[in-house]
Amino acid sequence: MATDEKENDDLFENLAGASERSAAEPPPPLTRAQELLRLGKALHDMMAIAINRYTKNCGDTTASRREGTAVFFRFAQRSLGISQGSARYYIRCYQRFGDNPEAMSVFTFSELRILLAKHVTAEHIAAMVRAKSGNATMTREAFRGA
Repeated sequence: MATDEKENDDLFENLAGASERSAAEPPPPLTRAQELLRLGKALHDMMAIAINRYTKNCGDTTASRREGTAVFFRFAQRSLGISQGSARYYIRCYQRFGDNPEAMSVFTFSELRILLAKHVTAEHIAAMVRAKSGNATMTREAFRGA
């Protein structure tokens, strides 16, 4: 379901505005993992804007949700220089760990990536947080066995 060019331009302007607002807020000092999770939240919010816009204009159908998602990924690539794969990855990390401040403060982003595996449960993550908190020199190899 395609909308006219004006609506796409308006949507890109809304997404760009959301991106600029996110960038304008001065953040406290963050770890690299926290920075990337913040990026994941911003991308998640921008994707929601695109999907909501399409479902509002075209009806809440699978096709309109897919089109809104596709427009968001084109925006991320063209305007932000973030590939679809990277954007999905940042969003997934935000969705999985955004409400887990302990994981965000203890793990590196590459460790969070390992913990995204489908077989890793919330209980497993909590145990890994405890293990990493007690052993700051814990290596990524310990995560691979997770």
